Amino acid sequence: MKHIVRTPTSINAIADALRRELPQYEVEIKQNPLLGFEYVEVRKSSYSGVWVRLKNDKITWNGVVPSAAARIFLGGLILLIATYKSRKQVSTATGEVLLRNF
Repeated sequence: MKHIVRTPTSINAIADALRRELPQYEVEIKQNPLLGFEYVEVRKSSYSGVWVRLKNDKITWNGVVPSAAARIFLGGLILLIATYKSRKQVSTATGEVLLRNF
């Protein structure tokens, strides 16, 4: 997980910047139903993506496997190892956009 501390912004501004600069990825604002926070999902495929979260003037991003079905059926740890390079690529591209814009 990486984070930057910048001037206050909104989750919508983050999503708009990512949509504008990363058109090859699917960018969507989602909400965690249990904890109630919003995050931006940057998705390359069902197996590689990044979740960007805004909390207390910190923007954090973390490479993830966005599809719950893929995590359940293909096994969490094995899938994380197999998709490391792809998740790292999406995380790096997302981090560059966030550092440039916020």
